[in-house]
Amino acid sequence: MEPVSVIIPTLNEARSVGSTLDSLADVRGRVQVIIVDGGSDDDTREIVNAHHAIVITAKRGPGVQMYGGACVAQVTYCGSCTQTRLCPQTPLN
Repeated sequence: MEPVSVIIPTLNEARSVGSTLDSLADVRGRVQVIIVDGGSDDDTREIVNAHHAIVITAKRGPGVQMYGGACVAQVTYCGSCTQTRLCPQTPLN
């Protein structure tokens, strides 16, 4: 399987980003997870850093943020969740 990136744009997602990253923990070695923050003023970035995920900042807006994530992705294929609550809340295998 070729490496894949999952790009997740965020804005003030402190309440849900931790559980989203927990649900991706089992695939973290096979999937590059990139959080693209649009300027959160809550604890989103701190929570992402505590989960040792990649976090970058981009201008606010899902399209701009997904593009920013794609620019730093180091893989051939990218997927995205436009809001963290749309990503699975149960572990992926």
